[in-house]
Amino acid sequence: MALKFSAIQTLLAFIFSFLPIVNPLRFSYPAVFNFGDSNSDTGGLVAGVAFPVGPPNGQTYFRQPYGRFCDGRLIIDFLMDAMGRPFLNPYLDSVGAPDFQNGCNFAAGGSTILPANAASTCPFSFGVQVAQFVRFKDRVLKLLAKGIFYILQLNLLKMLFANGDILIVLDKKSQKYLPLEDYFEQGLYMFDMGQNDIDGAFNSKSEDQVISSFPTILSEFEAGIKRLYTEGARNFWVHNTGPLGCLPRIIATFGTNPSKLDQFACVDSHNRAANVFNSQLHDLCTKFQGQFPDANVTYVDIFSIKMKLISNFSQYGFKQPLAACCGYGGPPLNFDKRIACGQTRVLNGSTVTGSPCNDTAEYVNWDGNHYTEAANRYVSEQILAGNYSTINTSTLPTSVLVGSKLSNYIIYKTSFSLESARQFVVTEDSSWFSRKERKVSTKFRHFPSAEMWRNTCKLLSNPNYNHNLLKSSSYSASNFNIVFGWAPSQATHYYSSPSSATSGSLELGISSHKSDGVRSFSSSSAAVPAVVDHLSSPLTSALQLGRHYTRCYWELSKARLSMLVVATSGTGYVLGSVGSAVDLAGLCWTCAGTMMVASSANSLNQVFEKNNDAKMKRTRLRPLPSRRMTIPHALTWASSVGVAGTAILACKANMLAAGLGASNLILYAFVYTPLKQIHPVNTWVGAVVGAIPPLLGWAAASGEISLNSMILPAALYFWQIPHFMALAYLCRSDYAAGGFKMFSLADASGRRTAAVALRNCLYLVPLGGVTSGWFCLESSLITLAISALAFSFYLNRTTQNARRMFHASLLYLPVFMSGLLFHRVSDNQQSLSEDSLGRITELEPIAQGSENFKHGNQETRSTTGKQARSPASYASAAPFPFLPAPSKASGKFNDSEFVFDHFEFHVQS
Repeated sequence: MALKFSAIQTLLAFIFSFLPIVNPLRFSYPAVFNFGDSNSDTGGLVAGVAFPVGPPNGQTYFRQPYGRFCDGRLIIDFLMDAMGRPFLNPYLDSVGAPDFQNGCNFAAGGSTILPANAASTCPFSFGVQVAQFVRFKDRVLKLLAKGIFYILQLNLLKMLFANGDILIVLDKKSQKYLPLEDYFEQGLYMFDMGQNDIDGAFNSKSEDQVISSFPTILSEFEAGIKRLYTEGARNFWVHNTGPLGCLPRIIATFGTNPSKLDQFACVDSHNRAANVFNSQLHDLCTKFQGQFPDANVTYVDIFSIKMKLISNFSQYGFKQPLAACCGYGGPPLNFDKRIACGQTRVLNGSTVTGSPCNDTAEYVNWDGNHYTEAANRYVSEQILAGNYSTINTSTLPTSVLVGSKLSNYIIYKTSFSLESARQFVVTEDSSWFSRKERKVSTKFRHFPSAEMWRNTCKLLSNPNYNHNLLKSSSYSASNFNIVFGWAPSQATHYYSSPSSATSGSLELGISSHKSDGVRSFSSSSAAVPAVVDHLSSPLTSALQLGRHYTRCYWELSKARLSMLVVATSGTGYVLGSVGSAVDLAGLCWTCAGTMMVASSANSLNQVFEKNNDAKMKRTRLRPLPSRRMTIPHALTWASSVGVAGTAILACKANMLAAGLGASNLILYAFVYTPLKQIHPVNTWVGAVVGAIPPLLGWAAASGEISLNSMILPAALYFWQIPHFMALAYLCRSDYAAGGFKMFSLADASGRRTAAVALRNCLYLVPLGGVTSGWFCLESSLITLAISALAFSFYLNRTTQNARRMFHASLLYLPVFMSGLLFHRVSDNQQSLSEDSLGRITELEPIAQGSENFKHGNQETRSTTGKQARSPASYASAAPFPFLPAPSKASGKFNDSEFVFDHFEFHVQS
């Protein structure tokens, strides 16, 4: 049976190589310095006071306790992973020469903003952590100046010499373990504190008394961040406190009276106090931003994110919103303050243990005080989506990056000559920009500059337009001084004011309304329509109009994706061609028809998903959400190319190919597209859509659907699953924002997503028949490589590993397709390979053969046509991997034909 997994996979890889690599929202800082409590402690309390954080902490990710009050990773770990940087080492960790090049973590479990007292569980309050940072910076700068990094203490020196070892003093090469001097100014300063101050105050104070203490607490916090500012800190990232009243420990202590619980069974007083604290913290951030305009302050609404998770837990794959995963006591809270997670004690004469649950991914809370890794993953995804943060956009420094890449505002400023850069585009993707020595350079894409300006200004001057693009520019005849950036869809109000009416400048600011926890700062005001009218003159050039719509049609059709479909269809045509020659005219007509049908399907997809695209970072600037094309226009285009493409396939190929093309259009536009917002099974339906084009090409060439032709789509189907699982994992925040039901969003831990990817990689086993035997070995090697990356992703589910697997899948397909076409076996050669199989067997007639049989048999096998195709049961030239060589065959033949009656196969053990 000529099972052709390899052919289809090669085609898909080539096709997807045209697609843009889509990554989740990324941000980049050279170093991160974190201050906080147990919510972001990566080992500080363990290193500082030898606090026992034993099993089962760390079991989910690290497979052992790792200094964290969690079964796995914390929010800060996920944020560091999103930056592509290693986890932060705690400041007090002196074991193993810790690497501080990427920053340092000063957080410690139990820390408070107010100075520690006799009742405190941790001596490292916020003021102490700031002092530790000052000491850390001073020491680093001295070591950098000396060029020597001492890691051996006196007692260690004695041990080394006593054992006869050689003492090594590290030189400048060891500076790779230290942050550079510039990192202290360019780095990100993160804060996650205040929870313990509020929690501790409730032990001895009423709700009103607790709230009255907030100004004192925040005054201490303000003093700390001002001191950091004087030390060079400029990028501040502040988490507010979460819903304290929803912690199992708080509910077990203060929520015994049902009247004190809210609708979610959380303690109402603690959540009210947390909200008051957060409001005052936000005011402090706004005040600090006003006092220090050159600072960038980002305020993250952790409370809203966690409350959304708790109140809609089942929507995100959780089953227990309030019960502790690791604890003792059973439902409803599984918490007993006498038995901590992992501890064993004797209660009422019985030995009991605070044991972990079977599946941590089903629980929001880990141990009664802290969240599980699955919950932390969800919170970090919401943070990265940028929907719960406030940042400063009121100042635009010259030629430097401003704002925060962690938020929905990415703003750049640069200058260039219109003469030397006649084409440019404003993009929301930070990957289009590069930062080098504090200068921002842009990569230009083909788009007429004058036309872009006119269209942009038309959009911005329309008060009814739901803007998603922030642009600030000073325009003159020969130069643009322009700020590139983008803003969330909530930003609906734009204002403009001219800096000089005669120079024709245009400056636009942004102001967004409060919605779902989103707040922002506004900039300029006072609209000046005259300036807009000056820049928004109508298009008078037919060439410009043609360029505009050509670009719109290109984007609407997802041309690169459509070219990938054409490549798979073309490969199917070549492999399905009868004989060694390929009908080039038929191939071209098939590719043209396939391209038009694919363009129609993609256009309809964008019409149906217009509102969803407007919510996603990577799709906001498509023609429909950006209002560069109307929906009726898009529908007209989609209908025209769809009908034309189907007609071409019917007239120039055959009705079978046309039917497959039309069926695939309907499946993609009217089944797969709506299913994306209904159920995660859409990925598998989409894989079927992607597997049909090579079948279409085969049918166009041969006029039939044989068993051989079915293997190509099957292989392509299996390849798509790991490819899209990696993509869905990387873009899960964006998919969530767009309202799509992807498999990765229902899998908080990522384990099932990785397992599905790995399983389908293992299905990518090559078979011979349509190719030579050598291709079996070659495709096995590349399949082994992508399977190894999938296995690595399964063991360690990080963004970096997912991205590696995604990139490998893009490389896999063009390599596979190139080998497939290079080793293609024509029908005549497939027939000859049957002779090879026949020679392996013991055939009596062949043993008694004659010259007449030898010549006559080959002539018969060279006959072309459907009947000349080899039966699927013995189409594989090599018995790899599923089809063993026939061990016995009985048959009959004459001078003009040779017919096998029966084959018997067996596998030797």
